[in-house]
Amino acid sequence: VIDSLTSGLLVVEGPPHRRVSMYTNRLEQIAGKPAEEVLGRPVAEALADVEGMDVTDLVTTVSALGRLPLTKMRLRFRGGRERAVTVQAQQMKDDSGASQGTVVVVDDVTERELLIDQFSRYVSRDLVQRLLARAQPLGLGGERRVCTILFADIRGFTGLAEGMTPEMLHRVLNQYLTAMIDGIFAHGGFIDKFVGDKVMALFAANRSPADNAGSACRAALAIKAEIRKVSEARRAEGLEPIEVGIGINTGEVLLGNVGSAERMDFTAIGDAVNVADRLQALAKGGQVLVGRGTASLLGERFRFADLGAQPVKGRTGSVQVLELEG
Repeated sequence: VIDSLTSGLLVVEGPPHRRVSMYTNRLEQIAGKPAEEVLGRPVAEALADVEGMDVTDLVTTVSALGRLPLTKMRLRFRGGRERAVTVQAQQMKDDSGASQGTVVVVDDVTERELLIDQFSRYVSRDLVQRLLARAQPLGLGGERRVCTILFADIRGFTGLAEGMTPEMLHRVLNQYLTAMIDGIFAHGGFIDKFVGDKVMALFAANRSPADNAGSACRAALAIKAEIRKVSEARRAEGLEPIEVGIGINTGEVLLGNVGSAERMDFTAIGDAVNVADRLQALAKGGQVLVGRGTASLLGERFRFADLGAQPVKGRTGSVQVLELEG
């Protein structure tokens, strides 16, 4: 039964000898170290070549506190093998309460950590963790939630691209998208999608709507500052600068999956999304235009210039537009 477990088990006898009395097959696989080199030996000697975890200190801690809570570690084994693991330990006692040793449970989470790292390049780490924590598979549908939507687009991109080689265009896009992604992720948002040079991002973490709105505005200001640096560097090289327009709006959306059972996208749907996109279309290079719903949540935390009600494409009524100044 023990050998069928997906976790690796290490049992260290109690003081004074602290010898290894159990070392399962799964732990052999994780550590790449055969049982004959470990069983019966003092734990300090048997696992002396494992970097990243002092087993002697671990056993001492468990002896003093009774247990070691779940702890994430990165271990290096012989031959330079590295594994991301979770470790937890518990003191073993006999019927009289006397310590009999320590049992250590080790789980290899290397592939899970790699998945999180790779997937986090596309959406926020927080969203990845929430998806992995779900007990049920993802399906179509969603939930109503108030969130803040940010759209950004390069101004005059078609004309800018006309005189460029594909390699030059690739470089420009990477400079722009790096500034966008870094600014959005640093302030708790996640990328919903790329449409050419247009970026759609959502700020919908488990916080108040005002927190999400503030995060989106801080992200926009950070993006403006970074794009300014990129443009200055391009001017120094005799190249045309990049100008970006940004639109931000807050409102109730349906946040969830759309598509089919075979292919779905996680996105936000609702009028608030459309307004954010229209505000982006109105913005000039270097401008961040914000809807009234966003600005009203933030009070005096940011400076806004009221640009009045303006007509936007696809809407019968006008939209109150403000410019984020700082």
